[in-house]
Amino acid sequence: MWAPAFTGNIRPSNPKITFEGNCFEETTFEIIYDPDYPSEATVRATTAKPRSWLCSDYYIFANAGMMHTEHFFRQGTWDMKFIAASGDNFEAEGKILSTTGINTYLFCEHF
Repeated sequence: MWAPAFTGNIRPSNPKITFEGNCFEETTFEIIYDPDYPSEATVRATTAKPRSWLCSDYYIFANAGMMHTEHFFRQGTWDMKFIAASGDNFEAEGKILSTTGINTYLFCEHF
């Protein structure tokens, strides 16, 4: 399957999801959002219990205003900071982060 599978949505009203990935038996994504800075958010990714030493999981983090890919090769915790692009859509992108948050998708196969 070449299209990524939806794994969840993180937003200020539902800040944390935990699920089983292809490689890591425990994966958690948590959004850290401060309403005083509405145009930015941090996603904390935690991976644990790899099925093998050589496996990895590849994700897309996206919403209507942005898209980011991340490849996790080992267990641990990482922070990714998302900031709305400056310009005409700055306020709109900040509103998207605060209301609909960020969708997460897992690729089934590596390419």
